[in-house]
Amino acid sequence: MAVNYATLSNFNYQDEQFQATLMAELVDALNILGSGILSVASETLIPRDVSGHFVDIPQYETVSGLADQIVSGSDSNIYDFADYKMRAVWVLREKAFGVEDLVQIMAAKDPIGELIRQVSNFWARNFQATAISVIQGCMATALALTHSTGNTYTGNKISYDGILAAKQLVGDKQFELNKAIAHSKVMNDAVLQNIAQFPNSILGNTSAQEGNVSRLAGMNTWMEDQIVSVGDVYSTYFAAPGQLVYQLANWKRKDINGNAVVSQGVDIEFFRKPEHSGGTNLLFTRCKYLVHLNGMQYNSADLSNPTDAQLATGVNWTKVADDDRKIKIVELKTA
Repeated sequence: MAVNYATLSNFNYQDEQFQATLMAELVDALNILGSGILSVASETLIPRDVSGHFVDIPQYETVSGLADQIVSGSDSNIYDFADYKMRAVWVLREKAFGVEDLVQIMAAKDPIGELIRQVSNFWARNFQATAISVIQGCMATALALTHSTGNTYTGNKISYDGILAAKQLVGDKQFELNKAIAHSKVMNDAVLQNIAQFPNSILGNTSAQEGNVSRLAGMNTWMEDQIVSVGDVYSTYFAAPGQLVYQLANWKRKDINGNAVVSQGVDIEFFRKPEHSGGTNLLFTRCKYLVHLNGMQYNSADLSNPTDAQLATGVNWTKVADDDRKIKIVELKTA
């Protein structure tokens, strides 16, 4: 029986249904990888059609102090209702797949489904890598003294004392820290020391065999080995849901014929070079996106489209939140 196979040229990658399916797969992967700490920003806050390399996100200072006593013949103190700017930066990324990769993509029974799965998972990993770089960059300098335990616990494995000390950094807002991301080594240390809590009780070693998601001091904890150690020191992050936001931009490019194409989030372009090595198939996928930590400002105005390494550099970030408790993420450093 003859079988007709679809080819990449059969698919319209900017079709609304394709884009909707791709984004649904992408968001699902992000929810798993981010565990709720990373959430999509509303278009009211960060429009997807915005142009330029940077976005200023307005936030308002907290009304402080108590009410004034009304005294006959006296004027009330006037409160200056001011705002401050959280400055985020767009990054533009690209990946090209050659013919060998295309064979793997198209080998599945459902080629379009496999293409969506591989491209969306590729970008989800990139978003998470960027998010980790943003956290590391903010913690390196701007938040080092206010939201990190520093070197206090770096000589010891994770402990309950260290967890509580880290949460205490945001004072009475620590109850909002209900998500945690830890390296698998740190998480297994917590299991061995019986400080990892599981649904029924603190079960210690045997709990690792049951596949349950553990908790540390009431926080759901996810393992993530993209958070690599630095000099045998591991960073574990405790955060409130949505403390990091991401957004994908709609941006314009030109197709092979010079026509303008609006890329809605993730862009996919197929290209064939028939004159090279008997014909070469290429698939390009591009994305313009940002990941931002609330309460922070990207302050390197001359550094547009930064790499993840540049985002992880401390001097590129400034704390602008008027209250440290508004930045609901803390870092615990352990061995």
